[in-house]
Amino acid sequence: MEHDRLLSMLGICRKAGHLVLGADAAAQAVHKGIVHIVLLTQDLSRRSEEKIASAAAHKSLRVLKVPISMDDIGALTGKTSGIIAITDKGLADAVESRIGGDEDNKRPTNEEGTI
Repeated sequence: MEHDRLLSMLGICRKAGHLVLGADAAAQAVHKGIVHIVLLTQDLSRRSEEKIASAAAHKSLRVLKVPISMDDIGALTGKTSGIIAITDKGLADAVESRIGGDEDNKRPTNEEGTI
């Protein structure tokens, strides 16, 4: 998916109130069961990836690495973050369908919750 189109989709999610940013907020939303997909920026640390992947694995959520940076998210939302959770199923499906065709972006979790 093209960089600008992905940011545009995330902007729609943000305006609709269905975007959760940051490791702690996303993990809490995952535990509450309100997240439908978790996106990781290309410059997120491995430790942070593993932390959120562990939480997502317990809820059988998809975790996808996307071709955007934390700075891109900061410019879009005003908050620099490498972990983005989408809480609306329709919007999550729309984002996933647009990036789902790129096999390099898919980051499945294993039974230990690491990616």
